[in-house]
Amino acid sequence: MNQNEADVLAEIQEYLVVNLADELYAIPGIAVREVMRWQAPTSVPGAPALMPGLISQRGVIFPVIDLRLMLGLTLTPTTRATRLVLVEHDATRMALLVDTVVDLVPLTAKSITPPPAALEAQRVRLLAGVTTLKGATLAVLNLGALVVALHDTL
Repeated sequence: MNQNEADVLAEIQEYLVVNLADELYAIPGIAVREVMRWQAPTSVPGAPALMPGLISQRGVIFPVIDLRLMLGLTLTPTTRATRLVLVEHDATRMALLVDTVVDLVPLTAKSITPPPAALEAQRVRLLAGVTTLKGATLAVLNLGALVVALHDTL
């Protein structure tokens, strides 16, 4: 392997591709702890709609965050395909509610471009960028921005 090939391999990162309201989003794989089947969370009185409740997984409490509401997308009812993606960013743990999990894919930093300026500000602030996957647009989530937005909302 030459140096150029080694550089390309070093910049490849895995991303978990999920479907939200018929749009594809990528979650940095390094932050993903587990993907679990949907289970109804325990509701928290007074919590905003984007946090339908809390779940406990192996003795750890995770707030459930509805990514569709965070991104201003259409809500769809939960189905057998609905999943909770348990993520950890810095010291923040959360269970991201997604419609379906699609795949784990490798992406290079060079393939991710800034989000289009035409997108709503609510979405742009939560995205690290966009790329394509098999001809479809794939929006890459910025978990740091998501955590900041959650702290501002909650």
